[in-house]
Amino acid sequence: MWDLISGVPGVLPERFAEGMDVKHCALSLVGEPIMYPEIGNFVHLLHERGISTFLVTNAQFPEALRYLVVSCNSCSGASHSQNC
Repeated sequence: MWDLISGVPGVLPERFAEGMDVKHCALSLVGEPIMYPEIGNFVHLLHERGISTFLVTNAQFPEALRYLVVSCNSCSGASHSQNC
């Protein structure tokens, strides 16, 4: 991919490499993301790779959130949910 972007003015190789190292993922898919059958597995895979997640939902299906396993590796403070 570097070959495609190396000619773009202002793109530094070290910044490009930094941008390819994903740290965070906002999940706001088409429709209600909590309804995707594999969303929990996908979130788990991201967490295994050290990628933080932010799930954007309109809370149309609050009962589905109960079945989503929450990882609190980056939680701080005294109050955590029961899944942490």
